[in-house]
Amino acid sequence: MRDSVLDLLRVGLLIAVLAGPLDAQTFTRYGTEAGLPSAQVTAIERDALGFVWVGTLSGLCRLDGLAFECFRHDPDLPTSLRDDVVNPDGLHLGPHGRLWVGTGDGLQSIEPETGAFVDAAPPSLRGVSIRGVDHDEAGHLWVGTERGLVRWAPGSGASRRYRLGTDADSTAGIDGVRVGPDGAIWASTQTGLWRRAPRGGAFRRLVTAEDLPDAFALLPRADGSTWVGSYGAGLWHIEPDGRSQRVPLPPGNDRVVAVEEATPGTLWIGTWDGGLLQVEEATGTVERTFLPTPGRTDGLPNVTVIDVYHDADVGTWVATWDGLARLRPPSPFLHLRPPPGRDGLVMALAPRATGGLWVGTLAGLYTADTERTSRAWSLVPGTETMMVRAVVEAADGTLWIGTETDGVWRREAQGGRPVRAFEDLPSPLVHALATDAAGTLWIGLSNAGACASTNLRTLDRCLDASTSGGLPTDAVYTLRPGTDGSLWVGTTDRGGVRIRDGVASPLGPEDPALARTWVTSIAPTTDGAAWVGTSNGLARVGDGAVPTWVGLAEGLPHASVECVLAEDARYAWAGTGDGLARVDAETGRVASYAGPNGLPVQAFTAGPCTAAEGTLWFGTRDGVVGVVPSRFPRSRPPPPVAFTAVEVDGVARTVGTVRSTDVEAPVGTRRISLQVVGLDYVDPEGLRYAYRLGADTTWAPVDADGRLELTGLRPGRHAVQIRAINSLGVPSRRVARADVRVLAPIWQRGWFLGLVVLGVALAAYAAHRVRLGHVLALARTRQRIADDLHDDIGSRVSGLAVQLQLTSRDAPEGLAERLSAHGRQAQALAADVRDMVWVVDGRHDTLSALLQRIRQVAFDLLPEADLTLDAAPDLAPRPLSMTARRHLLLFHNEALHNIQKHACATRVRIAVVSEADGLAFTVEDDGRGFDLTAAEATGGHGLTSMRARASALGGTLTTTARPGAGTRHTLWMPTHRLQADARTPQSRDGAAPSRPPS
Repeated sequence: MRDSVLDLLRVGLLIAVLAGPLDAQTFTRYGTEAGLPSAQVTAIERDALGFVWVGTLSGLCRLDGLAFECFRHDPDLPTSLRDDVVNPDGLHLGPHGRLWVGTGDGLQSIEPETGAFVDAAPPSLRGVSIRGVDHDEAGHLWVGTERGLVRWAPGSGASRRYRLGTDADSTAGIDGVRVGPDGAIWASTQTGLWRRAPRGGAFRRLVTAEDLPDAFALLPRADGSTWVGSYGAGLWHIEPDGRSQRVPLPPGNDRVVAVEEATPGTLWIGTWDGGLLQVEEATGTVERTFLPTPGRTDGLPNVTVIDVYHDADVGTWVATWDGLARLRPPSPFLHLRPPPGRDGLVMALAPRATGGLWVGTLAGLYTADTERTSRAWSLVPGTETMMVRAVVEAADGTLWIGTETDGVWRREAQGGRPVRAFEDLPSPLVHALATDAAGTLWIGLSNAGACASTNLRTLDRCLDASTSGGLPTDAVYTLRPGTDGSLWVGTTDRGGVRIRDGVASPLGPEDPALARTWVTSIAPTTDGAAWVGTSNGLARVGDGAVPTWVGLAEGLPHASVECVLAEDARYAWAGTGDGLARVDAETGRVASYAGPNGLPVQAFTAGPCTAAEGTLWFGTRDGVVGVVPSRFPRSRPPPPVAFTAVEVDGVARTVGTVRSTDVEAPVGTRRISLQVVGLDYVDPEGLRYAYRLGADTTWAPVDADGRLELTGLRPGRHAVQIRAINSLGVPSRRVARADVRVLAPIWQRGWFLGLVVLGVALAAYAAHRVRLGHVLALARTRQRIADDLHDDIGSRVSGLAVQLQLTSRDAPEGLAERLSAHGRQAQALAADVRDMVWVVDGRHDTLSALLQRIRQVAFDLLPEADLTLDAAPDLAPRPLSMTARRHLLLFHNEALHNIQKHACATRVRIAVVSEADGLAFTVEDDGRGFDLTAAEATGGHGLTSMRARASALGGTLTTTARPGAGTRHTLWMPTHRLQADARTPQSRDGAAPSRPPS
């Protein structure tokens, strides 16, 4: 009897589907042909990354929207799945995003970084069949097994087994376990239904097995109650105090094995042999029943529903005994197919006042019932031979029909056969018809412009290319009335115009591309702008504004836009040569619908489209396609994205499935491949990928399969970000990040360069120490020589001079003079020795010390003269080499001795002046001077010696003298020679000095 009832229900459902509305919900099915290892699906769960996991009787699989990756037991791999049988309710997303898998041989978790399966720690959860897994707010796992209930804390490893009942039944196997929103623990066993209060304590049996046998499915609610699915007793609602109520289900649905929340207030009920039910929670009313549909591949795969998973992001998934199924929402696309044997090429569309559509074809005019799935078209009598290119229904119900070769026809509102109209029409080639806000009928002709009729009997006026302020060409293709009383006109080769108050203004006058293209369709918007479909893309135009173009680069599926309709002021729908697109005027996002994504027909025809009763209708090469905008979400959740594979020069690296990864590439790496997958279960084929590298701010496209090839990366660190973009243009909220490190050759690595720098620094320091040692040793040697000269030779010469002076006093007159002369020579020699000692002494290595020495010599030689010494204070601390000290001191000594011997001067001036890149040392007096020319001719030793000193310092000597006018000697030397060892008379650049002081 029960089987007969089920058969009747299935037949009734089939009849309802065949004759039902266009929006019947269907399923996307995944079976063994899609990659599942077994058609018997037992459990469904979604992990923290967004992947859908599917448990079967032959392994565990992960679905990325397009393909399955499956895992099975491998006896040679310790980190594989312990058992191929994943039990019902055996998948659970636990704390910290860890996915737990319960099989016939224990509990395991999956490491996302490696993809390895890790056994649960407690021995009580190994080698046993897992019957259910859930977790509480404290992070404890509650695991039902064939040997009882276990609470386990993965963090600490502590576990506890709970007794449910007396000793006689304390080891009863668990059939299901759930943690309620209030913290209560619900467990079903062969002995009944048990509950542990949120505050803890012992479990209490609420219902016995006799009253509620085989309670497999549990769904606790926030009020403390729970829904229970019984294999044999149907659906029950149990209160915390044990009060129970059975919810009546249709006949044949007593074996409930799955209960899940669909939306707030509704439940999904999975049955063993009655398909999938949607139940209103408050009343228990069955709202919908899903059963397999014979002959269709988009229905529920099997009557046995083992598990139901619902998520707002991915929808409703159903585990059946014949594969996995995802419930599709009511299709946003509708398809009105042509009658059998009729050409489905649609050339004209218009809404009917009484409901439905007028459909024009090259084989007549039809009415189409938009509420039926088949037999929707009916031929209008009298139009069988018409090639209909345009149709419009006036406000009074009059129907106007434009034909390809036979002008305009009129059909009265009362019906009847059409009659010819407007015999005075300039051409019978009609391409477009429209009525404006005033009720005027406009007729677009393919070779004679556009004509208007106000009285709907005769033509009032015609506009063409020859009319002043008229059309850019005679070839009119489309006409659309604007919301402000204007008329939009599109042509086949000269763009379009907008006619207001009898004046035509071009669309996008500043855009030559729009002025030279074929305008296939125009969709005015409520804000006074319009979408313009052309053979080169979609343009949005407004008063005086530069058109905004949308083309292939922006995401259109095809460059040629055949027809466009405005959903509202923001969104437009464009039918193209290969798919449909939705364009957002505010964000510029383009949602493309092409390929196997539910769109019934890909190729649209140029021109025919209209809006009626909240649905947008487009003409295609195979009937009429409708779009219900309200069924399209304005947005979808951002698609998650994760790495699944990494290769370095073709060698795979183990990465698991992660959002971030580190990649280290050896020296000489040429190619790094990063494979990502984005998750969009609604439209996986519509996913696109983009990446950016380093500090780039722009995103570059990635291959459609999500594989990014990086070549020619320089050594160093490179931050790579990859994101997925769904068909609505929504990008990933969290991108996949890879820190790619390409190793440099050893000689380019930081530690090596650091060692080199350290080595150079140590070598430089060692060289400095050696040089400093040499300098100090030389200084000590010079000091010792100076001390020896002063203490030995100097003292002896001074003593000799004194003895000679004393001896000369007692000597005869002639001998006394000679002894006195020798004494003076000895004194001069002693002075020279003192000068030599001063030069050698390293303590006198500054210009200040030199000036003090010169001052002392000058006062000794010229005690009666008015002596002046001028030098800027900033020159005093400048260092001097021993060579520079020697030559400068001897230069000044020579000049001062000459003044003492020959000048008879009363004033002497010594000056040091900084000039350009050098110093000028000047000695001048007001003595009697001399004839410089004569002195140079005789080769005086004094001048020759001073010039030699200047040359040795890399400088020049300038002498100015005149009898009776004093003498001036100026030695100029380059600054850089102050510390140089002046052994050669050269300037800084190696040439003879060329800048004598002025």
